[in-house]
Amino acid sequence: MVGIARTFLFASWLAGAMASASAAAGASEPWRSDGCQNPRRQTGNYTEDNWPLPQTGENRQTVGRTFIVYVPKHHEQPQGTPLPIVIALHGTDTGAGGQGAGLIKGVRLQEASDKYGFVVAAPNAWPWSTWTTVDSDVADRRGFSDVEFVRRLLDILDEKLCVDRNRIFVTGASNGGFMAVRIARAGARENWVS
Repeated sequence: MVGIARTFLFASWLAGAMASASAAAGASEPWRSDGCQNPRRQTGNYTEDNWPLPQTGENRQTVGRTFIVYVPKHHEQPQGTPLPIVIALHGTDTGAGGQGAGLIKGVRLQEASDKYGFVVAAPNAWPWSTWTTVDSDVADRRGFSDVEFVRRLLDILDEKLCVDRNRIFVTGASNGGFMAVRIARAGARENWVS
């Protein structure tokens, strides 16, 4: 019962935060991504199998970064309506892979996405399912910056989906919360995080 209450509170908080950020932005028009020119994507999950996202580090080693993106039901939004993005960062997990998908399911982000109309992007950390929350972390030392990975994932979303670049939100659980702070501090993108 506590998990359900916590999930409800998270979904309510997220919806409130998005509404507050939208109100704070005033009556300004959405910043439409290039993907708004494309046909609407079907509701459902997209992964690195749909949109490969390799990352090359030092010694030219390349790894395939993994993620899951959920596109909400569009029955209430007309074609070409830009949607906000929520980047959901999982906490440290000892299991192999699937951490982002587990976060989406665990806090019911898919249901909130369908109800409130936002895209959920849940990238997975590499290696060992821990985000590079400080510059001295293993992945950063090997040239696999998680901040750069999230930037590139946002670039893919800009290209493939109709999203509002003025409404990009980042949230995280545990280690993912630390990573959300690191992303916010990176500030290398206009309207990077609300």
